[in-house]
Amino acid sequence: MSPDKIRRDKLSWLYKLILERWYNLQINYDTDIVHTISFPEDGLTRYIKVNIDPRFVDVRLKGELPKLDCGNICAGDFRTQDLSILQELVPLDAFALEGFVIWTIQDVTRDQVVNGMKSLVLNIRKDNELKTYTQAREYLKTLAGRADLNIHLIPFLKVNNRSVLETTYVSQSIIFSSARSEQERLSLNDQLMTYLKANPHPLVLDEVTRETVELYPFLKYLPLHGIKSFVLFPILHENNLLGMLELATSEKTPLDYEILSNLQPIYALGSLLLRRSVELANERINEVIKDQFTALQPAVEWKFTEAAWSTSIRRRTLSRKISGISFSKTCTRSMAR
Repeated sequence: MSPDKIRRDKLSWLYKLILERWYNLQINYDTDIVHTISFPEDGLTRYIKVNIDPRFVDVRLKGELPKLDCGNICAGDFRTQDLSILQELVPLDAFALEGFVIWTIQDVTRDQVVNGMKSLVLNIRKDNELKTYTQAREYLKTLAGRADLNIHLIPFLKVNNRSVLETTYVSQSIIFSSARSEQERLSLNDQLMTYLKANPHPLVLDEVTRETVELYPFLKYLPLHGIKSFVLFPILHENNLLGMLELATSEKTPLDYEILSNLQPIYALGSLLLRRSVELANERINEVIKDQFTALQPAVEWKFTEAAWSTSIRRRTLSRKISGISFSKTCTRSMAR
């Protein structure tokens, strides 16, 4: 644990005690202190809550009680940044503690991860979407309890009701990242969508073998990554595929359904995060269209949507310039009719 954080937490607790016992100030400070701890043994981060019970502690005054002109502190608005001011106004050496405290230590990793995921869902925007998914992966790894996991949460996007791939997500995906061309990625995507629509439940492979690739051709690149065990978890909402969760490891310890059980507390939040990404993608497309064109007729809007996706959205380019849009003769005649 950070020595600086331990010191700040101790000071905060001490001053809460002094202000309440000697100055009759009710301080809004939670006695539950949560520490983020990294364990080098397994490489995981955990959250530990420490509760300090001061009922059996007596705060004794050693001399004259220091005068306190505390401003916001007197209103009970106690913040960590006030500690330096308090140390000048109320020196700790004016007091002595007698008695004992009861420390209760609890692992609250699950609760902290769930709360962290809630915050990500509430605050995801177009400008922090990728950073949000990076943090979500760390939360998932922590909750799964395996530092060796390669985890990716991938939203499934559609344009004109057709499945499309966004380069940013595809480049991180275990399934798609090694594809040699755009055409190959689209082919893998078609195979994946066909499989998931027919089998909308988790695919747990405790051992990746040559037979695995033959059974599931969209997993053809797993052996190239040295992956020994793999889990594909489709995420649905009202029978619609919102995205997928990929779990992979190159270690000998296989993945099993227990991993999915560990992740169960944030299934609903993962679904909300993917739904929000779909909404953001649609918003980006509409922004590009409105920026480039005047009002569109419904009959041709699909074509401009595809153009906006292909040139400015799919690769998240800075430029919003859309090249010329043309229609085939067959399409033009159909529109005219």
